[in-house]
Amino acid sequence: MRRKIREIEFCVDNRILQTQYNFLYILYIHSNYKKLGNRVIEDIKYLQDVLAKYKAWIEANRIISGDELDRLVEDGYVEKLNHEGKLSSYNLTDKFLSQFIDYRMAANELWEAYPGFHKADDSGKLFPLKSADKDEIGFLYWERIEGELTEHNEVMKDIVYGVAQGLIKQKISSFVKGEVWGDIRKLRKTKGRAANAKISSKTDNNL
Repeated sequence: MRRKIREIEFCVDNRILQTQYNFLYILYIHSNYKKLGNRVIEDIKYLQDVLAKYKAWIEANRIISGDELDRLVEDGYVEKLNHEGKLSSYNLTDKFLSQFIDYRMAANELWEAYPGFHKADDSGKLFPLKSADKDEIGFLYWERIEGELTEHNEVMKDIVYGVAQGLIKQKISSFVKGEVWGDIRKLRKTKGRAANAKISSKTDNNL
């Protein structure tokens, strides 16, 4: 749902058609999975197979018109490398890529932000929270946020808030697989609204 809403917003804000966005997004997915190579992730083979079929379908059926493609080039969303009409004939520019975050950057920032240990309240014993494969967790995280820069920035805020409030006690693998940031964000947003309501109330009383 989040991905679809932001997709619609992007189309409206930039006045591009859904078919044009679909082409740009498939090009983005294609280039990223090509860079990542063979990953030992449960669904990566399935995703690669689907992508290969979709790529062949695009190139065989021309689901985006020549005029629509030319418009993407003219407006600076893609660079045209040749006239073969394949996905590999185009490179995305920052005008489209700016809404996404690089997999490795997202993984590194997640790893740095997440606490290394949790201290038990009763015994004071330290429990390691990052005893996992950094690369694998980073890739899984990137998939869960669908590579979105905006969502990644929100998760970073969730972690900062979660650490400050003592809410993060699980291993990083459980945090990512369970998308625990969603629960933390609800608390963070609720607290923020409550604080704003108090400030607003005090301001009204002073009028």
